[in-house]
Amino acid sequence: MSVEYLCPDGLHKNPAFSQVVVTQGKVRMVYIGGQNAVNSSGELCHYLR
Repeated sequence: MSVEYLCPDGLHKNPAFSQVVVTQGKVRMVYIGGQNAVNSSGELCHYLR
């Protein structure tokens, strides 16, 4: 099985976790995180202000 860790542009980059993980084996699974409500600059997203 392969595992790919992604952090799309515009999202906060944190070394402790990934925003998206894609696994590929018999099936392809995409896991989307929701841990942070901050943008790539570390500021709160507009919908939380």
